[in-house]
Amino acid sequence: MSHDNGVAIVISCSDGRLEDTIARLRELLKQKSYPSLNSETALYRIQVPGPDGILLGMRGEDHKKVLLDDIALLIEKANATSFVFIPHCECAGCQVSDEAHADNCVQAVDILNQEFSLPVVSLLDKKVGDVWQLEVIAEKF
Repeated sequence: MSHDNGVAIVISCSDGRLEDTIARLRELLKQKSYPSLNSETALYRIQVPGPDGILLGMRGEDHKKVLLDDIALLIEKANATSFVFIPHCECAGCQVSDEAHADNCVQAVDILNQEFSLPVVSLLDKKVGDVWQLEVIAEKF
């Protein structure tokens, strides 16, 4: 992947069941491209348990601050041009309903866009049968 196609920071869960999230994201971006995000965009990753719970302060402001500091560092050092936020259902780090995860995705778009003034796409990783699938929940460009 080339930095010529921009740099996105992917914030997702560290759950080992979701090892293929980046590959599935790239497949989705082949079908749906955004102004500063496509299948050739370089992806820098931040993986934490329950990213939506952390970003929304559900695990305390200290966890949220560490995440925001990590994001700021990658923006500065990697010249990031956008975000992809991917929490998932059945998450041990943020134990809420599927509907609440979807609501968290919407709130995450607003938080990240307000905090860093960069475009954001928020996807929810949902288990459908035995297969994990990414669903676009919210975006702001």
